[in-house]
Amino acid sequence: MATITISALDSSGKEQSRSFGLTVMEAPPIIQLQPLDRSAPIGADATFIVRVTGSTPLVFQWFHDDILIPNAASETLSLQNITQADAGSYHVKIVNSVGSVTSSDAQLIIQSENTAPRFLPIADQVVDEDNPLVIFLLTEDADRPAQRLLFTLEPGGTRKHRHGPSVRTVDLDANGTGRAGKL
Repeated sequence: MATITISALDSSGKEQSRSFGLTVMEAPPIIQLQPLDRSAPIGADATFIVRVTGSTPLVFQWFHDDILIPNAASETLSLQNITQADAGSYHVKIVNSVGSVTSSDAQLIIQSENTAPRFLPIADQVVDEDNPLVIFLLTEDADRPAQRLLFTLEPGGTRKHRHGPSVRTVDLDANGTGRAGKL
């Protein structure tokens, strides 16, 4: 605990001071965004992402089918030129000086050449005033990489699109039902 002292001069020029203690609490890692299932054809790239808060330093370690992946130690796991051997379950363990947390499993599914486009599941997300990310919507097919739509909450009700192809705004009613449109 640190002691903080504040001093000021009153109107007569006399110094007044007050002291108080300040304790900085460390926080364990908390997953804000779980890795999502991915689907890609052989030869494509696939990326898993986890978003975490907590006291630094945060140490990351990714696993494939519960086997440690060497040198996979960040928020993002990027797999290049995937093969059938890359199919399976992926998760990440995050550790700091206060605790640890393990993500949910995300599946990498290898597509056949004639797989039709599809929407991937949307993971539950934690949203607060300091971290207003609300949606990642991923679509993919055998000929195109995943498309990601990222939205932020804006005071006054408008949700602004920040990244992705053509959708630019989302209006949500009181029940959270949305309608997308272009700017």
